[in-house]
Amino acid sequence: MKPLSQRKRVQPSKLTGSYKVCETSATPIYGEEEVLDMVDITMLWLSGGVTGYVDVNKDGILCVHVGWSSDEGINLVMERDYGTDGKLKEVRSKTKVQIRKWS
Repeated sequence: MKPLSQRKRVQPSKLTGSYKVCETSATPIYGEEEVLDMVDITMLWLSGGVTGYVDVNKDGILCVHVGWSSDEGINLVMERDYGTDGKLKEVRSKTKVQIRKWS
């Protein structure tokens, strides 16, 4: 598996054309932690394992979250917080690697 920085990048000219679009609807099912927080986040699921959502906390801080999951069990997450003045307050990133047992 190659690092992302060494993989070929898609040229914009290759992105033109017809796409098959799938629409999905879902009903949130709350776990114990979500019931306590009553956090209802609508997540945007895009092709290629990309997800995104936008959330505003009780202090008015806007959080923009973008994630990517690979078939190899790697999850990359980037979150950006913006204050009520619209200025960037904080950037967070996480990398998760799924541990698989070799047989």
